[in-house]
Amino acid sequence: MSLNIDPLKLVFTLFLFAFILLVGLAATRNYQQRLILGGTLFGFFLFCGLPTADGSVPFLLMAAYFGMSLSIVLGFVVGLFLFRGSAAAFVARSQPALEHIIQSNKWIWLIFVYYLCALSTLITPEFKLHLLLAPPQPDISRWFYGRFEPLSIGPIGALTRYLMILLTPFFYIALYKLREKVGLIGVLLFGLLYIDYVANAYLGRYHVMTTLIFVVLVVWHMRPRMRGLLIATSLVGLPALLTLLSIYAQLRLGIPISAITIENPISGIIDEELSLLVRIGMPILESGRRADLLDYFGWMLTLPLPSFLKSGFSFSLIGYEMSSIYLDVPVGQKGFYVVLPTPLVEAFYLYGNAFFWFHGIFVGVLMGFFTRLASQQAILQFVFFTIVISFAFNFNRAGIGSLLSSLVNEFLLFYAFILFAALKHRHHRMQSANSSDRKVDLRPTVARAEGGM
Repeated sequence: MSLNIDPLKLVFTLFLFAFILLVGLAATRNYQQRLILGGTLFGFFLFCGLPTADGSVPFLLMAAYFGMSLSIVLGFVVGLFLFRGSAAAFVARSQPALEHIIQSNKWIWLIFVYYLCALSTLITPEFKLHLLLAPPQPDISRWFYGRFEPLSIGPIGALTRYLMILLTPFFYIALYKLREKVGLIGVLLFGLLYIDYVANAYLGRYHVMTTLIFVVLVVWHMRPRMRGLLIATSLVGLPALLTLLSIYAQLRLGIPISAITIENPISGIIDEELSLLVRIGMPILESGRRADLLDYFGWMLTLPLPSFLKSGFSFSLIGYEMSSIYLDVPVGQKGFYVVLPTPLVEAFYLYGNAFFWFHGIFVGVLMGFFTRLASQQAILQFVFFTIVISFAFNFNRAGIGSLLSSLVNEFLLFYAFILFAALKHRHHRMQSANSSDRKVDLRPTVARAEGGM
């Protein structure tokens, strides 16, 4: 299904987006704040704003897009204010410990261990290392239904997978050491994608896109002189990239190479991605179904727990719930797959017609917190890029589940590291101050003692 754009509604939607963007950027104070807020608002426009210009979409949904966009901006400003001292102060105090990672040889070990964890997926539960030289044909059905068929990976497999999740921010800190070697960074990142593909016979297009976006941000930031070439290359290479993604999408569905069609791959992918609100979101909205907020908050509270410790919990994922509503198929049954109804529909599903805007406030506050946390230290530059991608692309395409799973699970060890390093630094400073005070107080004490004698 392609979008049936109403020209008048399109002009009005573009005006709303321009107004929101100007208001948002006026509230920012530096490049990092503009990057994350501007990127998020642009992504929200593509996936949630532009589709409201479709002739079949009611004007009320366009108004809802405008309202949620403003709530994201408001939440961002509130988040920046709330965490203006705490988050930035903790990172500043932990800066010596963070810099020690790249000033010593620890960055090499971090990359090495991270790659070992990735390669472990080719060892357990099934030995697949040999497939690195003979990769399997893509098969989305085997990957998807495998998610609903428990397969023991053993304690070592579970540990290495969980360790890889926890080490993700530190992996990007280690990559910052290689910031002058952009080509090597690209090789390391796409090497991980290849391992992931071999392990699952599947690789989501969004994994490819997020990696490409990250590399583009690195080149843009580290090679200012190459920005013109980067823009030209992106414009020329985008059609070829979309064509390859279209071919890959057909291959992973099991379509033989001889039967693959590549007619209008660009418009096909654009229609598929940007019509999510109309194709999938509208039927879910019309169903009138709503989430159980207790289940939703329970899911958020249990996010920090590794998967093997959550077997006794029954909290459901709202993404799966909405997919089941749209498909009218129970989760895990034949014919079920995950759909992407967009964050705007997600907001209505969670909080209803009266409080949908609260979803935007929540996301904006989170954005403010992570901006304070990771944007003010150069060593966290690459970590901040991953956060920008999480908000601007992952959230706007796949919703809150994709965003929180990344920002909570992948950053658990990072939070602990920052907290411990900051407290240790503070304790060391207090000891130094107390030691200085004792030295200062000792002299008059001795002088008085001598005078008394």
